Amino acid sequence: MATERSGVDRSATRTWDCGYDPTLRAEYECLDCGELLLARGHPGDCPRCGSVLRNRTMPIE
Repeated sequence: MATERSGVDRSATRTWDCGYDPTLRAEYECLDCGELLLARGHPGDCPRCGSVLRNRTMPIE
């Protein structure tokens, strides 16, 4: 069981967990060139420019 010094159990579902399901198709966007892809799971780097892709369904903070 994962606990911290305060005794709080961190292994339980987090309240900020938004229910991401990696088996569903999601839209990914390149942070540099704007390329859009639909994929199941993270497709890796951008096929156009090789930069980082982000899942557009996940909020940017």
